[in-house]
Amino acid sequence: MMKKDKVLVLGIFALLAVFWAASVVTSQLTDDENTNYETLSTGESYNISASAPGYFSGVKTIDAENTVLVAITLFKNKNGTVENKTCSDSPGATPQPGCPGPTIPPPPPSPTPTSGPPPLPSASIKIDRAIIPIPATEGSVTPVSEQLLIKNIGSNDVTLTLKINGQSGLSLNPSRLTLSPNQEVPVFITGDISKLKANVYPNTLTITNTDGSKINGKASLEVAITITVKPADNDLFDFSIALGTDKKSFYAGNEIPVTATIKSIGGGGSTFDVEVDYELKYSKDSSGKAIFSDTDKVVGGPEETVTKAIKIPKDVKSGNYNIVAQLKDKGQVVAIATAITIYINGPDGGGTPDGDSGGLLIVIIIFMIAGIASAVVYVEKDKIWKKGKHQARE
Repeated sequence: MMKKDKVLVLGIFALLAVFWAASVVTSQLTDDENTNYETLSTGESYNISASAPGYFSGVKTIDAENTVLVAITLFKNKNGTVENKTCSDSPGATPQPGCPGPTIPPPPPSPTPTSGPPPLPSASIKIDRAIIPIPATEGSVTPVSEQLLIKNIGSNDVTLTLKINGQSGLSLNPSRLTLSPNQEVPVFITGDISKLKANVYPNTLTITNTDGSKINGKASLEVAITITVKPADNDLFDFSIALGTDKKSFYAGNEIPVTATIKSIGGGGSTFDVEVDYELKYSKDSSGKAIFSDTDKVVGGPEETVTKAIKIPKDVKSGNYNIVAQLKDKGQVVAIATAITIYINGPDGGGTPDGDSGGLLIVIIIFMIAGIASAVVYVEKDKIWKKGKHQARE
């Protein structure tokens, strides 16, 4: 569950508690419960009136052109008789004798006093890239030489601590730096990876504020550094993978479309019968355990492109993940594609889906807290149009 969703759920439970404490009785009336409603055209809009035994009738004016659903509140008649009285719950309506007065919302809660010093302001930092792929060949003596630009876009000086977590022997220079406002400094990433065997090696560069305050509203910034070491004797295939979408961020439970391209480049002829192993790995898991793995057989040639849907489990942590693919011929790994790094928003608060409707739910629940017995009649658009047109012809 996303952090914003948790706040929403807590807000709903709090409002429900107030709802029950006020002893409000609210129910929904349907046509089967002998609810009557009439629709009368008033030009560009419609008057909807509704009534039911034991309730005062209610009325609302709506624009049927754009209205899909209208809710009319009927207030309970304490005498239990049917009276020719109309009560309106519309804002600004004049109260009628025997009808409840307008609902007065409760005052906002007083702010909770806090103790201790105020929290430190969040630093504002810009980095020129969040993913650094490093391709290499097994046995290559070419050293790693990468650069990351870090800029202070805030209004105060900031001192940062940088650290690389991984097992590939990379180092940073500098590992600690102080930036004045608008200052940009390069950080150099170096290392000797000549002894690494063919495989994928994930690393994470973590940037934290030395005084313990947040950076860009977060506890730390992370840069994914992925080293892909390919076999040295790959003279048979050209192998690569790519995302089948422009997205680089996904949610737990989603599917990631991946395309793999295999091209025969000699030695084994123009056709091939090979296997492609797919894995999805958390970049911070030094054990290399995959949270998704599957194998597909590919027969054809001299060049084939295949697609694969990688299913993300629903209980993954938020963070950077690597999509790894290996090409096997007769059981032997003959090629490794450069890993793809993506970001996954997990149920631990990594992100919030678009189109959140929490505010609407809270407004509806607040509207229900009326402090009196009432019922709500829902009239659908097709019924509004049918009754409205019928009476307009009459």
